[in-house]
Amino acid sequence: MLLSVIKVTCVIIFLVSFYFFLDLVKKKYNIQPERTRKLAHLLSGATATILFFLFTYWEFAGLLIFFSIFFIFAKINNVFSSIHLKSRKTFGEIFFPLGLLLIVFFSYHNKFIALSATAIMTISDTLAEIVGIYFNSKKKSLAGSAAFFVSAVIIIAIMMAIFHLPFTLLTLIGLLATAISATITEAFSKFGLDNLTIPILTLLMLSLFF
Repeated sequence: MLLSVIKVTCVIIFLVSFYFFLDLVKKKYNIQPERTRKLAHLLSGATATILFFLFTYWEFAGLLIFFSIFFIFAKINNVFSSIHLKSRKTFGEIFFPLGLLLIVFFSYHNKFIALSATAIMTISDTLAEIVGIYFNSKKKSLAGSAAFFVSAVIIIAIMMAIFHLPFTLLTLIGLLATAISATITEAFSKFGLDNLTIPILTLLMLSLFF
């Protein structure tokens, strides 16, 4: 029990310190919050990926519940301007740990599904926004959706190779169906809800085909 508390506390200190660091960097160098927000998104997703191998189910769930409450408190009190956007209404920072909590709840013991869903929510979502910004689009864009789809396909294929899953007609259909479903979901989700809808659809599709 004590070891679990120490492990969870260390991760909390690490992530909260990083969020404060991002806040300081943003204010000092006047960096756009969209950029610092995506850095936080990527680091949080990368940390979650590692924790699937280091944390028990309850340690991971407890950590994510903490951050869900933490970001609600932070948003209400306007803490972390590097993460909370004022230019558009979004609750993505709150939905992100909740999305991860869903992945842990339903697929903690299936690392292929858990890591695929986490990577798509983290990497594909980030690429979609970066490409959209590159094409000067303030809203969801066709180019962003294309980047999301391609990266989702690559992520699932890499995960299949890592976990030695066969590339059969059925699994290839599942791969494409999952990528398409997640892409459509991301394109039509507003207010940061894609951090919930993407893992839900990804978990469902991968569970059906794999």
